[in-house]
Amino acid sequence: MAGVGESQAGTPSAVAWLGVQQVALELGAASSMTIPKSVNDLWAAVQTASTTGADVVVTIGAPAAAATRTAALANPSVQFFTLDQAVAADAPENLHAIAFDESEMGYLAGVIAASLSRHESVGLVGDDDSSAATANYADGFRNGALFGNPAAIVNFANAGTATDPVKGRAAAATLVAGAADVVAATSDLSGVGAMREACARGASVVALDTDAWLLVPDVRPCLVTSVRKLYDVAIASAIRGYAAGADVPRQILSDVAAGGVGLTDFRVTEPAALTLRLDQVFREMRAGPPRPTATPSPSASAIPSAISSAS
Repeated sequence: MAGVGESQAGTPSAVAWLGVQQVALELGAASSMTIPKSVNDLWAAVQTASTTGADVVVTIGAPAAAATRTAALANPSVQFFTLDQAVAADAPENLHAIAFDESEMGYLAGVIAASLSRHESVGLVGDDDSSAATANYADGFRNGALFGNPAAIVNFANAGTATDPVKGRAAAATLVAGAADVVAATSDLSGVGAMREACARGASVVALDTDAWLLVPDVRPCLVTSVRKLYDVAIASAIRGYAAGADVPRQILSDVAAGGVGLTDFRVTEPAALTLRLDQVFREMRAGPPRPTATPSPSASAIPSAISSAS
């Protein structure tokens, strides 16, 4: 199920839907997508998908978390896969949360930003100070920037929320005023505001999460690249595992090694030194140590006959 109102190409819902369609075709399963117009519609759509024959229901985004958990508790024979949702440790065994390695994503953005900065000063706009995702992006960004250029000055400014473009703009303005000439930001509402402000002030932009070339076309003149969550790869892999009878854990981490994180094409000339650094970083991330996961939960071995995508 798509996020509320999400139908535009490049949104998390649209990208995840590509993965659902691909795996449904492979398995010979029917698939359908619902685009709710409101949060109330979302609750009704998740309930409908859960009770009208779907073996697998996919939901996307934090607003769908409560509806998904409620439906999973009420429909234990249906498997629920979520993207970009926090799932509690006591979640039912048929609820599986796919998370993305934000530290890796921040690291890649940091390497790129510091390698391209003319002033040796880069910045990251985050959301809420207490957000684990913001902290993960920031830790990765700092480490990646210092790998890209050990002399780089790395600064952070948080919007305080994910939903206020004006506060995102203010955060970006602070970074650029402090000499940052490459600014990274996520693709939520605050982050989009940050990208636009950074671009308006002459800074380059590295986008996180989705492809800003598609979603924020007015920052194209400033966009370097986007570090993407590959929602299509992540959801297709998880459903394939379930269909093959594998134990599917409640928590699934999608990262470079799993094929769930990647870069779009560079929109600027990529220096040879940066190409070499990124080649090294991707090699190391792909060969990284295994990561801990939650205790696997029992999983049906039957191939799903119907898959519904909703959020």
